[in-house]
Amino acid sequence: MLTPAFASRVLLSRERRLLARTYKRDSHGRFGSGGGGRVEGQDISATADHADIYSRMAEPEIGSRPRHAPKVGDEALGEIQRLQGFDGPPTVVSREEFDRAVAAGEVTETFRGVHGGGAQDQADAYRDGDLYPGTGIYGNGTYVAMDRSQADAFAGRHPEGDPAAGAVLRIGLASDVRVVSLTGLRAEMSEYMARQSGRTEQVQDLDRQMRRAAERTDTIEDQVAVYNDYNGRKVAAAGPEYLVSQDEGRFAALRGYDAIDVPGGQGGDQMIILNRTAVIVEEG
Repeated sequence: MLTPAFASRVLLSRERRLLARTYKRDSHGRFGSGGGGRVEGQDISATADHADIYSRMAEPEIGSRPRHAPKVGDEALGEIQRLQGFDGPPTVVSREEFDRAVAAGEVTETFRGVHGGGAQDQADAYRDGDLYPGTGIYGNGTYVAMDRSQADAFAGRHPEGDPAAGAVLRIGLASDVRVVSLTGLRAEMSEYMARQSGRTEQVQDLDRQMRRAAERTDTIEDQVAVYNDYNGRKVAAAGPEYLVSQDEGRFAALRGYDAIDVPGGQGGDQMIILNRTAVIVEEG
């Protein structure tokens, strides 16, 4: 149970955060789409330090990771977002300001459901904290739903809107950002992979060798040693740029896309937001 003194400190901290928020607009009265100004992404796929980025996504050796290691997201994507400036703050606005922006066609309205312990803290962190580089089946990034009911369901809310089980963020993506469809993005990735065919074949051959070598082992320890050995060989054969580019979110962020459009995704139409400075968020 919260003590009165602690509760007062929490409320005061929240009020200070609200007072510190500014609703930035450009010379035409439109939202500037970023608490610190919207950042326009660049194609840094040829100039980024892929070895450094890969070092942030590399898994520890099999058997070395604690069973209950904390979830850290895609740190390689987080580094790309930092390089692009995509991890900057969004513009936090009132409900009335958000409604007006939607009605004026300045933003596309989306919703992000957050569930589990600390859901409200996670929602607050997206508004004015560090950007968490999330993961997902269509590529890594911040997943948002186009339909409020989908976000409510993910957050664990009841149809009546009981917020006890989770939190829902109302996020508006600026209408003039660079959005790529998942289909179009995967076509770009296929073209890239076609130019890397030699590396792909090497990795596939090493996979086959690894499976055969693992089948000849007698103990779990020996099998783990085989996996670690061949995983190291695969990294050397593929190279960091190839491995970093395997994920749709990382691939898109390297090329300066602000978001990925995922129509007909699991559960409904979705988007994956990569550039937080390109959105407005309704205040909590």
